[in-house]
Amino acid sequence: MIHESRVGVGISGKEGRHAANSADFAVSQFRFIVPLLMHHGRYNYIRCSKLVLYSFFKNLLLVGILFYYCFYSGFSGSIPLDTIVFSGYNFYLGLPIMVVGAFDCDVSRADVLRHPALAYNTGRLGEMLNLKNMAKWCLFPFCQGLLLFVLAARFCSGPLYARSSVGGLFDFTIYGTGLNSLDNGWSYGLYVEGFLIYSVAIAAMQLKVVAMHSNPNIIFWGLWLLSFAGYFFFTFLYGLSPSLYWYNTVPLAMSQPQFWLALMLVPVVLCVSDAAFDVVWSVLYPSSSDRLLQMLQNETAPSAATAGSLHARARQPTMNPLL
Repeated sequence: MIHESRVGVGISGKEGRHAANSADFAVSQFRFIVPLLMHHGRYNYIRCSKLVLYSFFKNLLLVGILFYYCFYSGFSGSIPLDTIVFSGYNFYLGLPIMVVGAFDCDVSRADVLRHPALAYNTGRLGEMLNLKNMAKWCLFPFCQGLLLFVLAARFCSGPLYARSSVGGLFDFTIYGTGLNSLDNGWSYGLYVEGFLIYSVAIAAMQLKVVAMHSNPNIIFWGLWLLSFAGYFFFTFLYGLSPSLYWYNTVPLAMSQPQFWLALMLVPVVLCVSDAAFDVVWSVLYPSSSDRLLQMLQNETAPSAATAGSLHARARQPTMNPLL
């Protein structure tokens, strides 16, 4: 049975250690089965699922941005970044998700034991790593990548004029904020434009990992800030060599208000759209974790209202029975 099971658990006791030696996990007493399944097993499944899904999401988002840049650049095949800076994408975003994979905890252990069926169904039914959920996490990055690229590109381009050949019925003008102005004949260059779009993608993924973490702690925030600051520090340090095409790119981009405006606005728009999509998805296709969190929220609301009424009653003056 242990060899045929996906995860074999053996108990070492008076019967010997044959089962424990053949199992994936071994415990010494039967009472350790409940913590192994309900606590360590459930939390480990959720943590590993978030790590896998986030890894797919962030890499597909970058692929989507490069795909849309092909249309923007006229299928020239150019990459708007230095290859060294571009290849460090997973290093810039690696530390925060590792903390999520090690410490994330959506509900407390006491709540898991109070609702064991809903809590255990998350892993038993494979609700996080299945074909439908993987399809969602693999298709949605291309939608968000399009939104990110369209918004970020407006902070790079100058005025764009489109003229129709049929009497001007479809004449329109699109204005950007002007890092690269077509009218004035000047441009900050390809790498400055690429650094803006790339930095927006990094910031958006940093906000997403914050939204994925159920209980951020000091370790998470410390590594989150370290990875975010490390990205800008490395790109700045790498551009100090005059022999590189990346020379002075970061100071030139950071000297423009358009860069900081895009860095603050575009990731927030993506984070809001991501949260709205998750809310709609949880309403249409609620998982066991969603139902468990909703049940715990409904249990907390009446208790809070009762505590407030008791507090109000305690503050009321007591009548003297002798009067």
